[in-house]
Amino acid sequence: MEEALCLFQQLHRSELDLWLTYQMQLSTRLYQMVAAERDSQLAQLEKVHNQNVAKQKKKQELQNWDEMKALAKKHKDKSELARSALLNFWKN
Repeated sequence: MEEALCLFQQLHRSELDLWLTYQMQLSTRLYQMVAAERDSQLAQLEKVHNQNVAKQKKKQELQNWDEMKALAKKHKDKSELARSALLNFWKN
């Protein structure tokens, strides 16, 4: 009887060790997958952010160019044009 109990305990311990090893491998793999997905999403988010920043910069440059053209038509004198451009710059 004592021998059967000892064998059962050894079997149980072996199964537990095997299960713990499997769980550690599984959790390690899941962590790696989550980290890889997070890195991928961050890279994609940064790419979209950079595209949006570039688009906004281009839009702002076009707007500034249009304002300068309008000011140039409005003010023929160069010093007056520079003064108006500075005023517009400080307003924004």
